[in-house]
Amino acid sequence: MPGEGPVPCRVLFIGEAPGRREDQTGRPFMGRAGNILSGLLVSAGLSREVVFITSVVKCRPPSNRVPGKLEIAACRPYLEEQIALLGPECIAPMGRVATASIFSLYDLPFPSLQEVRQREFMVRETMAGNEVIIHPVYHPAVATHDPRKRGELQGDFRALGECLRRRS
Repeated sequence: MPGEGPVPCRVLFIGEAPGRREDQTGRPFMGRAGNILSGLLVSAGLSREVVFITSVVKCRPPSNRVPGKLEIAACRPYLEEQIALLGPECIAPMGRVATASIFSLYDLPFPSLQEVRQREFMVRETMAGNEVIIHPVYHPAVATHDPRKRGELQGDFRALGECLRRRS
């Protein structure tokens, strides 16, 4: 599942890996988390039609488990090339796995998702050399696993929307 959206794109959302629905449809974020993501995008002043959505790992891991280091490493060159070709102004990694992967890609220290969410990290994209903002957010599925975090998730996307408006 390579992802979908406009090329080039202003905002690149990166999840962990495709799930069962994504595997069936070949489209990113098509299940419950996808419905939540669509609503969050609207709250940030965006829509699925104007952002590119992909994942760190391009194939669904067996039993829908968390991708391992070798799977992430195997997909890294593809993700790097995607970022260079898409030329995003902002990368929004969603969740711990995606954020840790993107921080590793740009040699940024990753203490924890809680410590880096809603913050902006300016980096130079490695292949094309463009400046890119990394703006980590919770993964939309957090609202299905822990409904008490829904407010924090909405705050992440509001902060992302404000970041993008400041840069318009």
